[in-house]
Amino acid sequence: APRELPRRSAQTAIHRIATDLARLLAPIGSFTAEEVWQHLPRAPGGPASVFLSGLPAADPALDDEELLDRWTRLRAVRSEVTRAIEDVRRAGRLGHSLDAAVTLRAAGPRLELLRAYAASLAEVFIVSSVALEERTGGGEELEVVVEPATAEKGGRCWNRREDVGRDAARPDVCGRCATVLAGL
Repeated sequence: APRELPRRSAQTAIHRIATDLARLLAPIGSFTAEEVWQHLPRAPGGPASVFLSGLPAADPALDDEELLDRWTRLRAVRSEVTRAIEDVRRAGRLGHSLDAAVTLRAAGPRLELLRAYAASLAEVFIVSSVALEERTGGGEELEVVVEPATAEKGGRCWNRREDVGRDAARPDVCGRCATVLAGL
């Protein structure tokens, strides 16, 4: 919904990236950077031109080595998941990655990391669902199992979810999308 925190947070991040990128590109792509600048929302009294804004300064509040380390490890897992999805896709058992249901078997620190991000893993891996299981038998290796998702496909998000069709007013979408649409 327009006023919900996840949407506003994403818009803020995109605005900051676009603003800083326009400022960085201004010396070499002057006309394009200025055109971008004119289309970006600005605070009252803000610079009217990208050339009056100066270069962006590094924000020490955004320097978080622990967060960077966690996401580096998550991206490594994502690479393994993507590789496994491609293998299943090449075998002809899967079309789009959103048609996949992924099961991850891990142990130790890797399992702890995955559990901490369990609610977001499907979005990070661009799949319909992710199940986590503790790996037994020792070792830190990650086991990735990819199966075609069996749930219905949502007409808005294309995720395959068990709750597609449960909202009588919006029978072709999942519960999350139904909630978002109701808030519009």
